[in-house]
Amino acid sequence: MSAASAVSELQALARLPRRQAADAKRPIGASLDLAIPTSDGGLFLAGWLHDPHALAAELVVRTPFGGERRVERFAHRFPREDVAKLYGGTGIDRSGFVLHLPGTPEPAEALQVTAELRLASGGALRLVPPPRPRAHADARAAVLGSLPPRFATPELLETVIGPAVVPLHAAHLATRTRDEWCVLMEGSDACVAPVLDMDEAPEHPHNRARGTFIEVGGVIQPAPAPRFSRSTPATPRAPQVGATGEDVLADWGFTPDAIDGLRWALSLGGLTQLIRRSEQNLRIVSEWVETSPWAGFLAKDPANRSCTSICLRLTDPDVTALSEEAQAAFAARIFRVDIGRQRNADHHLKLVAFRLDEHLQRRFDRNIVGESGQRQA
Repeated sequence: MSAASAVSELQALARLPRRQAADAKRPIGASLDLAIPTSDGGLFLAGWLHDPHALAAELVVRTPFGGERRVERFAHRFPREDVAKLYGGTGIDRSGFVLHLPGTPEPAEALQVTAELRLASGGALRLVPPPRPRAHADARAAVLGSLPPRFATPELLETVIGPAVVPLHAAHLATRTRDEWCVLMEGSDACVAPVLDMDEAPEHPHNRARGTFIEVGGVIQPAPAPRFSRSTPATPRAPQVGATGEDVLADWGFTPDAIDGLRWALSLGGLTQLIRRSEQNLRIVSEWVETSPWAGFLAKDPANRSCTSICLRLTDPDVTALSEEAQAAFAARIFRVDIGRQRNADHHLKLVAFRLDEHLQRRFDRNIVGESGQRQA
């Protein structure tokens, strides 16, 4: 028998009697109502401390495996009606506390710990909590029930309750296999579903009933989505032997122009180079707009300007003074690409930046401003 097993067995057979300091005639009192070590080395404590004269210096907790934790400050306090009644307090009592003390995993989870509440004078009060619940589910329930819900805060749940509950919940789940949990939960209102691998998923009754998977060319794969009652996507076909990448794209519905665009993008170096090219072109357009007396960005905030769909608007006072119809006609005479309107926006010019070339600045000067330097009417 290992030392850890011997200690665990001794604790189960010879439990220490609970010990607390709960004498209303004394100026200080304390109790550990709950002490639950967890497999990750953490220790959850719940109890109360009545110390109106600030006599306590620290709480020292020891495990049967030699571990020791020290607590100098009880950060999370809340009222305890039973303690207030014991000491006859008429003010607001905040003697209750919960703590989570992280630590190093020990050879086994202790069933019972001991503690000393050390006083500033050098004295000490010995405290012994009851043994922790042996079942992980019972220990989890004890942690969750140690704090009245009305005193729970997001910080307390995240830093105290959560770190204690997570390993206990994981240990409880490990007591059964996945399939055993599924059988146990079958037919209940619990929201539980197994995590399936790709060999299991197609055979699950739920997936079979919904037609989630289909077989194409001898290969099981997810069915096309979305699927509606009157609009069901066609079953895809497996690629033919000898088919090229362009053949496959065409079979998937890509137009010749779209395939040509993909080929062109690959010739530039793929997505990374498209992004670099778009950002470079936006910088060129931005430099031109800064010196333009008649053009500006549709989005005034630079953070909202797209580098792939650059939208410009006419800012010349002679143009903005015209009616909407006249502005649209004027813009159509100047711009020959993608004239349009966005909701609640002026007439504007949209430039697809990653399709512009390195001579963008010169082309702006020649085609829009003109070779002579005069604006085109």
